[in-house]
Amino acid sequence: KIMKNGKYRKIQMSCNRGRQYVDQMGQRSRERSSKATIKTTKPTTKEHVCGFYLTVYLRVSDGRCFVKKNQNTCWHHSHHTQVPRSLMREGAESLSNKTLETVEKMLEKNMPTNFVKEFVAIEDDIKLSDGSIEAIRRQVAMNDFEGDSSGEKLVNDLTKKEGTEFVMLTGSFDQAMQQTRVNMTRRKVLAHNKLSAPQKQSVDVDKLGNGASDHVRNVVLGLSLGDGEYLIAIAWCTAEQREWHRKFPFVFGNDETFRSNDE
Repeated sequence: KIMKNGKYRKIQMSCNRGRQYVDQMGQRSRERSSKATIKTTKPTTKEHVCGFYLTVYLRVSDGRCFVKKNQNTCWHHSHHTQVPRSLMREGAESLSNKTLETVEKMLEKNMPTNFVKEFVAIEDDIKLSDGSIEAIRRQVAMNDFEGDSSGEKLVNDLTKKEGTEFVMLTGSFDQAMQQTRVNMTRRKVLAHNKLSAPQKQSVDVDKLGNGASDHVRNVVLGLSLGDGEYLIAIAWCTAEQREWHRKFPFVFGNDETFRSNDE
């Protein structure tokens, strides 16, 4: 709702259980088969309705939000009854320990997702989504490298590929931090969801603030190679890539993310 002065937009926020479920089918026919099942996460009785609500005022000029100090507001979330199991999506935490252990072994061997889903359905009578299976697959992959930094994983992976050649630049933690560059981009949402032209500027790590600078330091720490040595840059070429370049020397491509925050 846009207020009369046009400067603010009034937004009323409430809990998703703040409205009672209305059986529109029952209203139309005035009778419902006893076998029919109502599937909804909304409260079906007034006693289970949550009364939380809040009014927020959005300033149109800059997008900032404000809340009036004195206004009718209900901060209390209440009457949140447990959602029926039939309406809940079951995840990996619902699996038995034995089934989960078997699933992890299957994913270690790169078993197809559909095959794993069918196995879970037979063993525990649970229908996992593709996303849940892929989440377990990613966790299994991470466990294989547990304890190693990202830099160590990359170097270890390259040393296992026969015929691979690589050149890397390494240095101390301070040297790695000095080579780190961060670009800050400012954009504004204009009318009709159009974006303004990006305004970019380079920012020193020490001037980012505690939270952001700590994040950059954690990225550099993730490139540790052990014994106080850190990976600053690396380039590699596999035997297959050299063979393709020998056959087609007139074709060349590269992907550069230097001096950007996409690294």
